[in-house]
Amino acid sequence: MKKFLFCTMIASLLALTGCQKEELVNDNNTPGGGDKVILTANIQSSAQTRVTLDNDTDGDGNQIVKVAWNESGEKFEVYGSSGAHSTFTQIAGTNQFEGELPEPANGKYDVAYGDISSLDEQDGKLGQSTADNSPVLMYAMFDNSSPSITFEHITAILKPTFKVGDADIDNTITKIVIDNVAKPNLGSGGNGPQYGEITIAPTSPATVLDDDIYIHLMAMPQIYVADYEFTFTVTAGGKDYTGSLTIPTGMSIEEGKFYTATIALEEIPYLTFTVGGEQSLVLDVMGEMDRSIEYSADGGDWTEFDMKGSNATDPVSFTNNLRMRGKSASGTYDFETSKGFMISFTENTPVTCSGDIRTLVDYTNYETTSTATACFYDLFKNCSALADASELKLISNNNGMAASCYNNMFKGCTNLTKAPKLPATTLAEKCYQYMFSDCTNLTTAPSLPATTLAEWCYSSMFSGCESLETAPALPATTLKERCYNAMFNGCEKLTEAPELPATTLAASCYNQMFERCFGLLTAPALPATILAEKCYRRMFFQCTSLTTAPALPATTLAVQCYEEMFSNCTKLNYIKMLATDISASNCLSNWVSGVASTGTFVKNGNMTLPTGVNGIPSGWTIIPGGNSPM
Repeated sequence: MKKFLFCTMIASLLALTGCQKEELVNDNNTPGGGDKVILTANIQSSAQTRVTLDNDTDGDGNQIVKVAWNESGEKFEVYGSSGAHSTFTQIAGTNQFEGELPEPANGKYDVAYGDISSLDEQDGKLGQSTADNSPVLMYAMFDNSSPSITFEHITAILKPTFKVGDADIDNTITKIVIDNVAKPNLGSGGNGPQYGEITIAPTSPATVLDDDIYIHLMAMPQIYVADYEFTFTVTAGGKDYTGSLTIPTGMSIEEGKFYTATIALEEIPYLTFTVGGEQSLVLDVMGEMDRSIEYSADGGDWTEFDMKGSNATDPVSFTNNLRMRGKSASGTYDFETSKGFMISFTENTPVTCSGDIRTLVDYTNYETTSTATACFYDLFKNCSALADASELKLISNNNGMAASCYNNMFKGCTNLTKAPKLPATTLAEKCYQYMFSDCTNLTTAPSLPATTLAEWCYSSMFSGCESLETAPALPATTLKERCYNAMFNGCEKLTEAPELPATTLAASCYNQMFERCFGLLTAPALPATILAEKCYRRMFFQCTSLTTAPALPATTLAVQCYEEMFSNCTKLNYIKMLATDISASNCLSNWVSGVASTGTFVKNGNMTLPTGVNGIPSGWTIIPGGNSPM
């Protein structure tokens, strides 16, 4: 996400032209006792707009921000302890305001001019009346011993310009949401501001905001300092965009000042499902969900899925596209609670999936949000309508990769023909386990550039992909336990295995890797000379088209390292194995059971091996090492 700086500040704080000093009347009142209190205010005789950019300038030539009050309909909010507050209303025809004092907070009262909640939702106009949810513009504090009340600015004004590329889209905007904003927390006993979102949207029937958009921000010079970042989500022309604004060094947001900024936006790549006909989406919920996931069908309003107290949500129908977004640090599945959801469709109409999966984690900050705990386990499991996921962007290492993050993600998607890219170079435990298992129409696997593996990372990743014809390159040279376990088990049409350059093995690293690959014609070289427990166990089990085994240069075998390695390879007729130490438990157990009845076996000239399924196949010609044709 690109970051953009505040433009040069063009105005400064002006001494208020409105109420500057008030006196407390009825000195015998007990604070919070329920008696009426009169606040006498010095209100300017001529009515003025709430906020104006005056034509006058200060001594430095800066434009002035002016605040003034009308003579009728004014209201104050007086806040006491624990957020308790009461409204003081102007007495008609006077400069006095009447109301009841709440209990004080630490002996003090906070006074807000305008609706304190109006910072949460603004209409983008510069001047508004209190009745129109005007932003809080002024603030004061007083106590019973010092009735003097001095109001001061508490907001600054930001006039943004939003652009997508070179296009100014301000006159098409229907909604702006700003996150990471400080807001008043009055009556809290000094606990400081709250943080969250503010929304700018029209309060009238108009469908778009005016070209000139003004946003009131609570002025917090001690918080909004250099490198502080606001994030924007902007809706315009039926699309959602995101951008950010960073305060530059040497500047802070100060009360009563006016700022401008140009903010560059990018369209948010929500998780999107596209169809060419009627379709309906359902979330199959595993445990009551406590995360926010929303949808927009065919460009409609965003609506939160109801995922509480049921096993499946109501179907959401669409004929063009359905978008999803969320705020869920754990993604779509939480392994700690075993709660999550799966996506399915009710019709056979093929579905294309695109967008960025991170928009389910935090759609407003998807490029920078941490995905270290985000999992998408079982997300599309057995989703037969899903046909194309090639434009779906998955997590790379930039944001962190959680253990089991894509485990079972597309398992059983029998009509999936195009898989997403997998750009991560450093993997997490079980991250791709069973990811495409039983995707029976997948013919080409995605590239796998990772060089730093993790335990079980590729285990059973393509098992049961009976149409897979091309395997990806596997460049890692240092393996982890069960990293390639059963990776291509049952890939019947795979004719050529990828190169396996690793020389540092781990327990069960290649266990069952090509089991039941009936079409495999050529085995990869296995250069490692130091073996690990079960490293090659059942690696080529039932590869019925394989005729030549890879050379096996290791001289010392490990526990179960070659167990059933070539069992039921009915055409295998050549093996070169140079071991001199076969004392490890079950290292050759049934390793050549069911191979061809005749063949050639090359062994170390100084080694005697048993004959049969646990040694040299019966009926084969034996050649001492050094005389091998390979």
